[in-house]
Amino acid sequence: MISSGLVIFLVILGCAALCLCCYALFTLSFGKRSEPVDRSRPAAIQEEYMAEVRRQNRDVMWSMSGQRIRYDPSYA
Repeated sequence: MISSGLVIFLVILGCAALCLCCYALFTLSFGKRSEPVDRSRPAAIQEEYMAEVRRQNRDVMWSMSGQRIRYDPSYA
């Protein structure tokens, strides 16, 4: 039979290992970055590309639905 002191020690050791693993994952995920993150608006070329993708997706969805395509400039 395992002594109660050994069980307590193993539980504490397991909790410490779990905390260490969680800290390592947190640091890898949300740690300081070597380069700052730019949260400004996307570049013009990226906005044009995204608008084109939205137009193509909208046209594909209209053709799949069997309805005629109605151009709505608010989607552009």
